[in-house]
Amino acid sequence: MNKNKNQIIIIFLISIIVFVGAVGFGWWLSNQMSGSSESTSTGVVVQNNQQQSSIKSDKTNTKSTEKDDKKKNSDDEFKREKEKPPLNQYEGEINQDEITAVINSKSVQNNQLLLRVTINQQLSTGTCDLTLVNQATQKTVNKQVKVIQNPSSASCAGFDVPLNELGIGQWSVKIDIKSGAKAKTLNTMVTIR
Repeated sequence: MNKNKNQIIIIFLISIIVFVGAVGFGWWLSNQMSGSSESTSTGVVVQNNQQQSSIKSDKTNTKSTEKDDKKKNSDDEFKREKEKPPLNQYEGEINQDEITAVINSKSVQNNQLLLRVTINQQLSTGTCDLTLVNQATQKTVNKQVKVIQNPSSASCAGFDVPLNELGIGQWSVKIDIKSGAKAKTLNTMVTIR
């Protein structure tokens, strides 16, 4: 009975020692990884005690200066971000007065020329004016649709031009998008056979 009691006490003490050792090792490791000035300076070999104390104080001052600089830079960056006007999604900072858009589809289906335009900004109003010019005959066809607001962008309502209005040939396509003071012109070519 006494022997079992002693074994339990020994196992309990070993468990406590292992636990305390693991906690101590974890604390030591976290200090090593955080790069504290004390743990960094203890690895420095110096000639005499006076040199060692000056190295420790230099490192401490350097570390606190670096921390102050990082905090100041972070605060300045936050202030700059806060002062910027809010941007609509996809708008970027290149030119906020110009609309960014692309003709993302041009095809012939069901005897119609279909043109689709995606506007990479959130516009709630505006117009899209289409001008088609036949390169051989200079025949011109004009259409207008409204800008449609989408959750994170906008688009032209879509151009569906009957082929009997166009005829065969190569056509230049010009789409003028306007919304308030913003504008964009897109150009491409299509061939109707």
